[in-house]
Amino acid sequence: MLKLLITLLMASNVFAGVVSVKTYLKILDRMSYRQELVLKEIDETCKPYDLSLTCVAISLKESQLGRWALNPTTGDYGVMHINLKTFMRDNKLNESYYNKLYYASLLTRDDNFNINAGIKNLLHWKKKHHCNWEKMVGSYNAGNVPNKEYAKDVLNALRAYKRWKKEHVDR
Repeated sequence: MLKLLITLLMASNVFAGVVSVKTYLKILDRMSYRQELVLKEIDETCKPYDLSLTCVAISLKESQLGRWALNPTTGDYGVMHINLKTFMRDNKLNESYYNKLYYASLLTRDDNFNINAGIKNLLHWKKKHHCNWEKMVGSYNAGNVPNKEYAKDVLNALRAYKRWKKEHVDR
């Protein structure tokens, strides 16, 4: 029961503080087949933008590579936890009830669409922050005022993924 509670808290980003590399390694070691597919799709989709490691780390932090693809409390959807309100505003979409349902569903069920929305968001912040990784990632989470704690958390997820990849893929 305690493990379930900890997993739920982590999935909803309720933790105060940064999640350890060790915790992310445990998630990676216990990946389902579906999570492995999400990891591969993120890696392949993000390669042309040199954002593979960053996007895998963000997805690992946000949704555990799709395990927790919905956060109705914050309005974040899909493997990259795209915020619906921000997505609709940035894409100049009418915020009608139908559109909200449609795009929430699309962001949740179409991983490629979701990943590309995440790439677009990251590229916007990368340009705005002159390629500063910490600010880019912090702004992915918080907008104009980068969240440094979030960036540290994603950095731990990135370190865990690089270590896991070296041990399991790059042999």
